[in-house]
Amino acid sequence: MKKYLLLFSTFCYSALGFAQADYTPSTTNRFEVGLKAGINNTWIVIDNELQNNEHHNHQFMIKPLGGASVGLKFTESASIMLEGFYSRQGAKFDLTDGNDGGSKIGEKEIKLDYLVVPLLIKYTGAGETRFAFQIGGQMAFLLSGTEENTFDKSGTIENSYTGGPRAYTQGTYLLATTDADKETPETGKFNKKDFNVVADIGMEHELSENSYFSLGLRLAYGFKDIRAEEVQASPNDLDKFTLRYNVTGGLHAGIHWFL
Repeated sequence: MKKYLLLFSTFCYSALGFAQADYTPSTTNRFEVGLKAGINNTWIVIDNELQNNEHHNHQFMIKPLGGASVGLKFTESASIMLEGFYSRQGAKFDLTDGNDGGSKIGEKEIKLDYLVVPLLIKYTGAGETRFAFQIGGQMAFLLSGTEENTFDKSGTIENSYTGGPRAYTQGTYLLATTDADKETPETGKFNKKDFNVVADIGMEHELSENSYFSLGLRLAYGFKDIRAEEVQASPNDLDKFTLRYNVTGGLHAGIHWFL
């Protein structure tokens, strides 16, 4: 985690230093503020090489986000943007009785709510309607999280990560939580921070001399395991997990005002 924080800090200081070096007091519409809202397709990338360890199929999920941004223009086409968003993330998986397939026997649901703080360099074209490209990094601070398995029936899978059959029992089981009141000796924990690389492409349209509308498509890729344990294994889970990363991709729209 320290290397990601160092990378993020280096990016921040470099971008701010560049902005200050190009400061021209006569520049108009130099500072801006904005409000943004959007939707994300959220999923969790599973990095796992274990055999007989794919009793889960990812479901498509759409989650909301919303927040605010501030910007500092240091050339006519380049700006530095600092944003803050509430972002609901996580994933749902169908649990199956076959390895890499089979019949559905339940569902895994991971709910993750973050405060994400992107720091981005933005480049735009010219004109009333113009393209916009942003790239940078963001810190994600976990606000709350749960991981839960629900089995619709009881039964046994023939092949599991243990090398043999594994039984499961109908019911709902809490595997991890950030709620201290629901913690037990069996529940796991989540990592409270994540670092993401962010790329964003879209367009801007001037509404007036001092305001514009933005629309963009953004992808954020995380590097930190969502869970705090090095390996996640539970008697109420069919699979054993090593690394699981957050990935989001979606649309956002915003209104921005120059000061």
